Amino acid sequence: MANHRALWMRGRRFESARDYLVVGKISKPKLAVDLDETVVYLLRHFLDFYNAEHSTGFSEEHFFSYNWWEVLGISKERAYAEAAEYIKDKMKMYESPEFFDGRFHIEFVEGVEPALDLLCRFYDLHALSDRSPMLEPDTFNISSWLCAEDCEGGTYFPELPFPEDHEPLLLPMDKIVLTQETGLTKSQFCRQAGILTAIDDNPDVAQDYAKNGIHAIVLAKPWNRYVSKHPLITRVKDWQEACNILVPGKIKLPKAEKSVYI
Repeated sequence: MANHRALWMRGRRFESARDYLVVGKISKPKLAVDLDETVVYLLRHFLDFYNAEHSTGFSEEHFFSYNWWEVLGISKERAYAEAAEYIKDKMKMYESPEFFDGRFHIEFVEGVEPALDLLCRFYDLHALSDRSPMLEPDTFNISSWLCAEDCEGGTYFPELPFPEDHEPLLLPMDKIVLTQETGLTKSQFCRQAGILTAIDDNPDVAQDYAKNGIHAIVLAKPWNRYVSKHPLITRVKDWQEACNILVPGKIKLPKAEKSVYI
């Protein structure tokens, strides 16, 4: 989308990211970012649990749909029950000595940390997730580890100035919305909040965004290979392609270390 708001402000086109950032204090457009499978991996860890419990061999590649029950060959009710058992098992670690020693497990999607560090300079970021409120401790830790710095404590983009409203945490808890608690769909929340662009992996959510006039950037996954064709749906292979659409100048993301904490 050549005329995206990241490229145009106050009737002026910005050819580079630095030019955009140094033009005084500008009200940034809002951007919604999904959590599970977009920022952090969830399904692969659920499958580790499910396969161990049922002696099966499912992987992400088997998932032609993100409706887990369709792939696992079980009822929707049973799938929810299995997910609840997984959540209970996952939450046990937050009561364990290993957790208090700092040995807990978060796996970020490749490239998401420098991508969000870049995007937060141009957008007011909001995380929008359908995840269960039961995962609140896990959600808190995701927020705590997503910082605007690389592994050596420096910014990923030293050549770009920080905006005045820059925060150390890229997605602080007050910017993370769990839709199950609001009673709203993601598109309804975005319309109320004035969010015109969203990044997600779910093709059904993307279609609903597009129907409601919200540009959906879909991060490529096996279950969204056949996402609906629509002018407001853009499927991208990774976070680099997403940033190329959203940020002027096509800034190359630095390579981040694989983000797995145990």
